Amino acid sequence: MTSLRRRDVFPTEVTAENFVSIEFEEKFGLYAAQFGFAGKEFNLRKKLEDKDFGFPNPRITVKWHEDVEEEVPDPTDASKRITITRTVERYGRYSEVNPERYKGELAQALKNKAQYKSDLQTLCSELLLCLDKNLRQSVTQHEKYKEAHGTDDILELFNIVKECAIGRGAFSVYTHLIRFLTIRQKSNTAADFAEYTKNYEDVVTDIMNLGTPADVLKNLFNAKFIEGLNKEMFRDQLSEVMGSEKWPDRKEFAAKLRRFVIATTGIREAMGGSAEGVVVAAKQGRNAPWCAIIAERET
Repeated sequence: MTSLRRRDVFPTEVTAENFVSIEFEEKFGLYAAQFGFAGKEFNLRKKLEDKDFGFPNPRITVKWHEDVEEEVPDPTDASKRITITRTVERYGRYSEVNPERYKGELAQALKNKAQYKSDLQTLCSELLLCLDKNLRQSVTQHEKYKEAHGTDDILELFNIVKECAIGRGAFSVYTHLIRFLTIRQKSNTAADFAEYTKNYEDVVTDIMNLGTPADVLKNLFNAKFIEGLNKEMFRDQLSEVMGSEKWPDRKEFAAKLRRFVIATTGIREAMGGSAEGVVVAAKQGRNAPWCAIIAERET
C-alpha cells in the first residue's frame, strides 16, 4: 500500500533534542499522506466525519422533473379530449428515488471507513516506531496515552509525542527560530526549490510577527547558540530548554553548561587549578547542586 519506507524518510530516530531540527512534524505529515483517509485526518488536524468517507444521506430530499401525459378538453371542440405532455416537479428521498446508486455509494463508504480504521492503527504504530527508546518511554507513560493508543487517535497521540518532545516549547518563539536555522532545500529539483522558497518566506513571516527586530535578533542569537550545542553531551539540559516556553539567555546558559562540564569531566584546565572539587562533584552525579560544586572548587 505504501510507497515510502519509514527508514527512508526518518533515517535517524526522533528524540526530544532533534524533534524540531529535523522538521519531524512536517515530514511525518508527508509520510502519513500515504495512508489514505488516516493520513488526511492527520494533515487536516481534525477528526473525519461520515460525510468525508462518502456516506450518502438517506433522508435527503431530491427533486427531479418528469414528463407526464394528461387528457384535457380540446380547445377547438369541447366535446372532445386530447392528450398533452406536461413537465412536473417530483420530490422524494434519495435512498428511495435512486436505490441502486444509494446502495453502491453506501457500500463504498463502508469500505472507505474500514480501510481508514486499519490505516489509523498502522499509522499510530509507525509514529511510535519513529521514536527513540527514551522518547517512546515518555510517551507511553503519559496520562493520556492509554486512551489515545486504545482508540487509535492519531491526532491525540501525536500531540502527546510533541508534548513529551518539546513540552510547552511547542508554542515557543524558538520553535520558529530553530526551523529558520535548519530549513534547507532538499534536492536540486525545481519543485524542491519552489517548496524551499515558500517555506522560507513563511518562517520569516512568522518570526517577524513575534516581536520587535531587537527582540527577534536577541532570540535568534540564543537559538543559534543552543541549536549548535552537541545534543549528546548536553542531553538533559537541552531537553529541559526545549520543553520551556522561554529559553535562557545564551551567556547565562553557557555559564551553567561550563559548570556542568567541570562537574562531570574533571578537566583540570577548566578548573584553573586543583581538580579535587571536580572529583567530588562528579561523584554526586549530573544533578549535583551547583552551589556545592562551586564551594568545593573554592576550597
